Amino acid sequence: MKKAVIQTIVFLFFLMLAFPSPCYGFDYGAIQIDGYYDDWEDKPHTHVYYGTLPNVSEIHLVSLFRDETTLYVHVKMSENNYNEFPNSNLKLSTNAGSMAYLVNLDSLPGKKKPVEGTAGLTVRLQNNWNYIVGSGYYTRTDGEPDEAEFFIPLSTISAQPSGITEITMRIYELGHQLIICVGANTGPYIGAAICAVIAFSSGGYYYYRKKKNQC
Repeated sequence: MKKAVIQTIVFLFFLMLAFPSPCYGFDYGAIQIDGYYDDWEDKPHTHVYYGTLPNVSEIHLVSLFRDETTLYVHVKMSENNYNEFPNSNLKLSTNAGSMAYLVNLDSLPGKKKPVEGTAGLTVRLQNNWNYIVGSGYYTRTDGEPDEAEFFIPLSTISAQPSGITEITMRIYELGHQLIICVGANTGPYIGAAICAVIAFSSGGYYYYRKKKNQC
């Protein structure tokens, strides 16, 4: 019995690896890049910072989300000190290749201090500054951390975005952590089913051993 369970688990594990899942957010709502950030509230975020925990005072939150053609990025700056989103250099790495980008912030409207409000931003290729590939918004409120959202077309990486199954990003001005795009399309149902079978198999084996020991 034990050998059969182990063989089943190993088989299902390799089956899951054989069907990598594109990084879609299948169970989340769609993202709209509009300068409002409430559609990011149910998305997982990565803590991004420099230094070593627990000796870190500035921790930023970054989330990646994608659909079939586009990667969406959300940034919420640290509550402490470094809370203004800067012009940023970022690198996007995928199984289909990598690309470096520049995020350039437009000026906020008004001159009265403190300057607050929402303004646009552009995303450009580092190797071609004149080529704007994406855009978005950032918001600054006195006493609050900046928040920003923008999009990057996956066609800047590959002519076939649907073939991109792994996505990570690093924003150098914010921290050294890799931000990983999470979620998938129908692929996770395979993974969920496999996990359920593994859990059932393990539970069944435990029940079998327990009954056997009671005999």
